[in-house]
Amino acid sequence: MVDDLREPFPSVQLTVTDYNPSVLHLSTVPNLLLGWANSLDIQSPCFGDLEVTQELQQLFTDSLNRFGINISAVSGGWSPAFVDLISSQHPPPNERIVTCDTLIIASETIYSLSTIRLFTSTLLLLLKATEERGGRSLALIAAKKVYFGVGGGVDEFLTVLDEMGGEASVVWENEGEGVGRVVLEVVVGAYDKRYHNTTELMRRLHRPR
Repeated sequence: MVDDLREPFPSVQLTVTDYNPSVLHLSTVPNLLLGWANSLDIQSPCFGDLEVTQELQQLFTDSLNRFGINISAVSGGWSPAFVDLISSQHPPPNERIVTCDTLIIASETIYSLSTIRLFTSTLLLLLKATEERGGRSLALIAAKKVYFGVGGGVDEFLTVLDEMGGEASVVWENEGEGVGRVVLEVVVGAYDKRYHNTTELMRRLHRPR
């Protein structure tokens, strides 16, 4: 399912996704509106809550149009059909004026062994689709190093990523106590970064402190 606030060929196409449409309708999109309102310091008489009026919604959509931003909400599971829905947000190659680049941001998506391969395949298909159109693409994946009890984690993700032709580098890693967390930058194919393969990356994640 796709809902959007659409103008043709925007400067920025922001697509938010979740398996459950209720999460998008009741949490994700309202938080985008709230973040926009906070950036403008819009005052509300509702004791700290934001009163969402038709006028406020119109101001929001006008602001998006002024800056050339489209927001689409896509619900559903990771699959080729999901990739097709996301790709449909881009203008056709013969109508594109400038190259479209893609940045994918995902969090807590590699926690389960049963879905890591499906997520990784979907991720790389989306990155490859942009590069086939002549654009640049990368993904930032935030995750715990280990998800106890469900079998997933960074090692498992990196193994599958390597098998499917992707590469990763660490752009952030927590240094404190508790559950280890990282942010990985993922790209397709050869990538000249500080860590040139996932085996070296996995060794770094487990280095002695």
